[in-house]
Amino acid sequence: MFNVQTPTFSDIPYGNLSERQKLDIYIPSTHEGPFPLIINIHGGAFMMGSKDSHENDCASFETLLENGYAIASVGYRLSGEKIFPACVSDCKGAIRWLKANSDFYNLDPERFIVWGRSAGGHLAALMALTQNDPSIFDDPSIFDVKTDSSIFAAVDWYGPSDFSLMDEQFREITPEACVNGVQNHDSPESPESKLLGGPVQEKLELNQLANPVSYAASASSVPPFFFGVGDSDCLVPHQQTLILHEAVSARGAATELHVLEGVGHAGSIFEEVLTPKVIAWLRQLEVEQEGKLEK
Repeated sequence: MFNVQTPTFSDIPYGNLSERQKLDIYIPSTHEGPFPLIINIHGGAFMMGSKDSHENDCASFETLLENGYAIASVGYRLSGEKIFPACVSDCKGAIRWLKANSDFYNLDPERFIVWGRSAGGHLAALMALTQNDPSIFDDPSIFDVKTDSSIFAAVDWYGPSDFSLMDEQFREITPEACVNGVQNHDSPESPESKLLGGPVQEKLELNQLANPVSYAASASSVPPFFFGVGDSDCLVPHQQTLILHEAVSARGAATELHVLEGVGHAGSIFEEVLTPKVIAWLRQLEVEQEGKLEK
């Protein structure tokens, strides 16, 4: 059985501004490369977690490796160390580092897939919707910003997409399961406010820059997206996933949306139910890509 605690290559620095700027790489042992790469971006409300946090995704790691996917688990600066856009710049820098070193690790740079849950889903979506477009996330002190950062596909599970709408969406629809209340995102103590350096509703300009949905219409290229969310989420309103799905679909990008009835925020059910669907979806995308290349 695969042990998620033992990466093939561990604690590889992709930047030198923080101890958090490190990543682990897991290489399939029963397949031949170059390997498509899953870039795993951990959750934790932008203020917790690490590249070693695999409480929820361990089963998915094992399944992905068994199916021939390499995995890079990326660390990034949390809001307590550096506020937005540091975490986004770190993820962008990590992708560029991986592209630049893809030959050494036997990775296929044309098949880089970003995958995140919760805050990680938000960051994955930003990676997919900015790609090589110039943005505030380009930090040359992390890695050469001229290096390719294109994304083949994105997997966003229950990630926020517009911080300023979250409390309003909870007022519109409060899931019956949320008997103990829902997360207050406009509070100065909310994860999003701490990320932005002040209350969300007082940081609307910065909020706009932080929202994945802000980039969908203007992005020069939008890759395929796979969305997963529970309709009984008490931390991130499930409408956050729906509005990003709508914005991405409006660009004509291939999308797949799964809303799990009665399911809350995170949990093994996502891994058990949706991971096989993600793999099947990725396989189909690869077949379609090969067909285009042959024409």
